[in-house]
Amino acid sequence: MWLRPSAPFKGQRETTALYEVVKDNLETLYGAIGDGAIAARIPKHARKELEAYLDCGLLCRGFARLKCEDCGEKRLVAFSCKGRGFCPSCTFSVHNRVYVRAEESWGLEALVR
Repeated sequence: MWLRPSAPFKGQRETTALYEVVKDNLETLYGAIGDGAIAARIPKHARKELEAYLDCGLLCRGFARLKCEDCGEKRLVAFSCKGRGFCPSCTFSVHNRVYVRAEESWGLEALVR
């Protein structure tokens, strides 16, 4: 039995407004910073996260082939960037896992206060 994806935008990321803005403007931003037109600095870890976001969830950037043991159905699952700061889908997944672990450890009442 397949589990439903817990994160938003799985498989549709490249159609979101955020993806389009980052894809269309990231190189322009880097160029403006490099030319001195914008007096800003983007740390290496932030650059890596932005660039990983553009590859996140795309089958053409890598995938795993999964097969359901119950029914034999096969699916391709795209690799994710596992980012925790910029990618909405991966950030949601991390927060969701933390919430589930906390709920299992402390119970729902402790989290609702």
